[in-house]
Amino acid sequence: NKLVTSEDILGSGNRALLSWLVSNNSPPKASSASID
Repeated sequence: NKLVTSEDILGSGNRALLSWLVSNNSPPKASSASID
C-alpha cells in the first residue's frame, strides 16, 4: 500500500502553495538564517 501524503490530498497543483505555507510557518530564527 502507498502512504497517503499531503500532496495526494491536496493535489500536485497545490505543491507551490503548500511550500509557501510551510516556509511562512517556519520559526523566525530558521527564516533569518536562510535569508542571511
